[in-house]
Amino acid sequence: MLAAFSAATAYAGRTPQNKGWVYKLVSEAAREIHREGERADTPAERVARVQALVILDSIRMFDGDVALRAATERETPQFLAWLSSLKELKDELEAGISPEVLMSRDRPPASWENWVLLESVRRTVMMAFSFICISYILKSQEPPCEIMEPCISFTVSRHLWEAPSSVAFFQSWHHKPQYCVSEMDFKEVWMHARPDDVDDFAKLMLTAQAGPDAMEYFMVGNANISVGA
Repeated sequence: MLAAFSAATAYAGRTPQNKGWVYKLVSEAAREIHREGERADTPAERVARVQALVILDSIRMFDGDVALRAATERETPQFLAWLSSLKELKDELEAGISPEVLMSRDRPPASWENWVLLESVRRTVMMAFSFICISYILKSQEPPCEIMEPCISFTVSRHLWEAPSSVAFFQSWHHKPQYCVSEMDFKEVWMHARPDDVDDFAKLMLTAQAGPDAMEYFMVGNANISVGA
């Protein structure tokens, strides 16, 4: 992840004068991620390698540089293999229990750390699937639907995500709002959540669904937003 963030920071600050150096840094970061990712063993490492590739491949795919995009396309099979492994991890962590049940307030997680890991896996799988779909569509190809998750769910709650300790997390679990979002259905969030309830990832997803204007109204407390079910 450090290699990905370093490359992304350099890319964001690129100029015509240092563009060549930045492209070289991005390419070197990608090689490092692939090298280190092959040694990933723990669940956290399996999450991190996919997150790092989403960051790097977003740069390489959409920059417009032919060489960067070609490298991304060559490495897509590896990306898909890591994504498939991450999906298997998600299924293992959920242990065959539906997300709606797992996210029930009456069923608190075994630990704060377990919840953060599972939610991180869910969100990473969602973003990785989205990136793969977009990249295939841009090439006028059918996305590899056989690896796609038919029902992706995650929890919307800034209180849970920003809890500074295990005690604060479980207090928030029992007393603060949380919303289970499945198949990108944010109806309950739009209807009942307050701006203070929404974490940064959820803000991004809400903006993608309804647009920046609707999101701006929501964040200032305007609940009169018409969003399709």
